[in-house]
Amino acid sequence: RNGFRPLPVSPITAAGAMCGRRTGNELAQIAFANAGDYFDWGPSGITVRDKSELARAQTSAVAEVAQTVTKDGGSIRVKLHDKLGALDKLIKLFGFDAKQPGSDSENPLHLLVQAMQGSALPVRTDAELRAARAIDYDNEN
Repeated sequence: RNGFRPLPVSPITAAGAMCGRRTGNELAQIAFANAGDYFDWGPSGITVRDKSELARAQTSAVAEVAQTVTKDGGSIRVKLHDKLGALDKLIKLFGFDAKQPGSDSENPLHLLVQAMQGSALPVRTDAELRAARAIDYDNEN
């Protein structure tokens, strides 16, 4: 056809890419874990969510679960993995710890969040949303 043939992907390269992607996903689950997914708290106390209510991705952020039972009641301890450590490792994994040439922002966390979220979406004002709905409504009739 055009004279180009795709280069074969070695099993080692494919395994490395898969391992890197999986490592990145695991680190992201830890880095972006939300305590509100695991417990509720307020004036009446703390309630720990049942494991069955959590997705597998959420349970991977849990570092430790411990329960102490005493004659007076006891306590439950749920500890999540180190979020800042996971963010730091993600920054290094994606190479954002080095200065990015031509980058407007040299903040590694900003670059990481950009890479994880993709490109920014345009934001419409309320007036623009109402106008867009009116146009869509007019087109339906």
